[in-house]
Amino acid sequence: MVQAGDFALDRVLASAFAGSGEFRPTAALRELLQRWGDVYDGEVVSLPLAPDVPPDVVSVLLPNQDGSLRIELSRARANAVWLRNDGAEDSIETIFSQFAQRLATIAETQKVNVGRLGAVVTRGCSLGDPGRAIATQFCRDVWLHGPLNRPEGFELHAHKTFDLLEQLRVNSWVRIRTAKSTPALDHHDSVILEQDINTLTQEIANRRLSREDSIRFFQSAAHQSEVILNLYFPSPQESVDA
Repeated sequence: MVQAGDFALDRVLASAFAGSGEFRPTAALRELLQRWGDVYDGEVVSLPLAPDVPPDVVSVLLPNQDGSLRIELSRARANAVWLRNDGAEDSIETIFSQFAQRLATIAETQKVNVGRLGAVVTRGCSLGDPGRAIATQFCRDVWLHGPLNRPEGFELHAHKTFDLLEQLRVNSWVRIRTAKSTPALDHHDSVILEQDINTLTQEIANRRLSREDSIRFFQSAAHQSEVILNLYFPSPQESVDA
């Protein structure tokens, strides 16, 4: 049985979507370099875009030198990204706490009302036969001895909505899939777990999410991601207790 402790953190994404107004990526870039140039000290990418380009196309990319951090900007949204590197792993709570503050600062300096927030956590787990392992974990024996007796790959998607905070309903997506470690390998040898918690798209025009709202959202999303991880991949004792 695959357990929560088998997973390692691979990627964390925090997003702030403009509810009214637009981000101005080029102007924001100057402010970012002044504030956090010592953190995001990699090679900057800034692309001039025509006015008719879709507003969600990223035109500014600001990474750090080792590629473990970056900020992405489009007219419609600002993203803060953390990627695993060879160093020590930060906690999800720490990462989201930093990102909440940075995204709120970008929105405030750009005078953009944030209408929607999103938090995505991606984890990976190496396994010898992940397709079979995941099918065994989530499917009944009748399927395992029938059409799922030799799955080389496996995918599971689940979606629900719930109140993450008072008067703040969110979508919660859980995606579990097998993946190849390198293009040269001809078999699946790892499991990828992606958790996506985001406020409702249909409310974006009516929401005005403040810095405090952003901090609370990302704190709660970090906690909820751990809860969800343990619900889908409990320890054997937790499975028995349930």
